[in-house]
Amino acid sequence: MLTVLMFSTASGQDNKIAEIRHKFKTINQDTTYTTMTLDNEEFLEQMTDGGGQLTGYFKGDTIYKIHERIGVSYCVRTFEYYFWNGQLIFVFEKEDAFPYVDSLATLDYTSTETTFEGRYYFDQGKLIDTKIKGEKRISDDVANFKAREKKLLSSAKDNVDILTEKKE
Repeated sequence: MLTVLMFSTASGQDNKIAEIRHKFKTINQDTTYTTMTLDNEEFLEQMTDGGGQLTGYFKGDTIYKIHERIGVSYCVRTFEYYFWNGQLIFVFEKEDAFPYVDSLATLDYTSTETTFEGRYYFDQGKLIDTKIKGEKRISDDVANFKAREKKLLSSAKDNVDILTEKKE
């Protein structure tokens, strides 16, 4: 009986993940969004070495996707936030690091290599699954599940608020 219950729970989670992936694809295939892009000081509290850009994808007043790009001294970090019915459903995080060149004892700012990818699945305001590939060059101190959930939800809300305020 316990085995069946555990299988049922895992199967239910797999179904949720499949549903989120379907919504994610639907959002990305839609080409009818109105976009609004903010640069650097329009959304960043502190300027970074490589600047930043925040783009919201809207239909009317409803936001479906946010793309955030922030360049720092050692990499370019991107986050894509996906929303369905006003709820965060998925976050894709990517870190493209500038490779270190031993012979020059410096970073090569002309190229990047993907060193980290994170996929975070949300259901009803709760982080339900993560898929992590690689390592970040510098840890962001949100290694545990609950801390990461809180940080991603907070960042998504802040970005929605900034974009919505600027849009009005």
